[in-house]
Amino acid sequence: MNAHPLDASRVHFLTLSHDEQAAAIRRLASLGFGDHEIAQRTGWHVIEVRRALAAHRERIDFRYAR
Repeated sequence: MNAHPLDASRVHFLTLSHDEQAAAIRRLASLGFGDHEIAQRTGWHVIEVRRALAAHRERIDFRYAR
C-alpha cells in the first residue's frame, strides 16, 4: 500500500458506508477521473473501483485509463 498522508477528503471518504463510497467513486468517474486515479485518491484497489463502476457503466461514459 502506498504511504499517502490522509487528507481531510480521504478521511471523510473512509467514514462513509460502502454504498456511499461506491456512489462517490461513480461520481468521480462521471467527472472524468480514470480508474487508476480514483484508486489512488480513495485507497481502493483498481479492481475494486472497476467493480463499483461495472453495475452503473451504462449510466456514465467511463473509459478505463491504460
